[in-house]
Amino acid sequence: MNKFENMVKGLEKDIKVPEKVWENYVDTLNNLPDKPRVKHYTGRWAAAAAVFALLLVGSTTYAATRYFGLWDFFERIGEKVPREAEELVVKDVEQTESPLTEEGVATYTVKEALCDSETIYIVLEASAVEQGKYFFAPTDAIPEDMVSDWGIDSSMSVTEYAASKNLTPVYIGGGIMNTDELGIAVTTMDFRAVSDDVMDIMIRCGKTEDGKTLDVVCQGTARQDGADMDGIMRKEITFTLNDMSISEKMCYVPVSGEIPGTEAKVEKAEVIQTDIGTYMEITYYENDPDYSSGLSFRLPEELGADIRGGGAEPLEEGKWKYTLDLDKVELGDSFLLEAFDCYEKTVFGSLEMKIE
Repeated sequence: MNKFENMVKGLEKDIKVPEKVWENYVDTLNNLPDKPRVKHYTGRWAAAAAVFALLLVGSTTYAATRYFGLWDFFERIGEKVPREAEELVVKDVEQTESPLTEEGVATYTVKEALCDSETIYIVLEASAVEQGKYFFAPTDAIPEDMVSDWGIDSSMSVTEYAASKNLTPVYIGGGIMNTDELGIAVTTMDFRAVSDDVMDIMIRCGKTEDGKTLDVVCQGTARQDGADMDGIMRKEITFTLNDMSISEKMCYVPVSGEIPGTEAKVEKAEVIQTDIGTYMEITYYENDPDYSSGLSFRLPEELGADIRGGGAEPLEEGKWKYTLDLDKVELGDSFLLEAFDCYEKTVFGSLEMKIE
């Protein structure tokens, strides 16, 4: 069990994680294609940006007014969101912050927000209430992790770096809480340090609520080094997010839905194109209640549409839905859909899909 899974299991003391949500999380990880994994921290790009900022401001911290926006995060993790979608980003977010626990070492601000019919992106910034006292690290970090992972220009670990500056380590997190209302199953986070005690978090959630006006309830968390789950400090941030994107829906059907080497048969692929990405929902039939075949789908590599997320979900006995969250790609009147075994990494074959 990795650190993220340990964190989720620990939080179940306060928040019950539905079994189906956990299964969807596991499916998503299992069904991602083979490619280098990106840690949910910041990397060398952010560290280089930190050095550049130091040269500009001549200080031991970044410029006070600087924060990492959505496209800073997209560039690091390789998510190809079209630049044209920048005009849909909300930057002056009207929000309300309310403490949920008596003590609090951080205040939280939604710096940017963006959504379409399928996904929500938020940049949440945590700032220390008392400057010069704390060192912020990601919520799933451990004391031995290198602080360069989230953009600090140092080769020290959390423990070493905090001790060298006489700071108290605090582990910072954030997420959307009204997940049932918004139809959210899986959330990912990425972290970038603005300074020792200011942390930017990109929160990304797939959703099923397709309303144009969303009431979002976020929660920021802070846990001092050595504190248990009862010692987590929490604040609630509420705001309204409007979906200003344009969505186009289309349906593709296979020339032949039979998948070689399996008993499965594809019925259709429903595609949603938005300003932000391409979303595909594949309906197929297979008598495999335990998902032992590992049947998964992807687009050919030459289309350049990396998978952001996805997974299989049973609809009823013998009927399945497979979702793909993709970088935006134009499919035209037809495209090839590749079927493969996510366990053995073998390819079953390709289906020609034509617009209905």
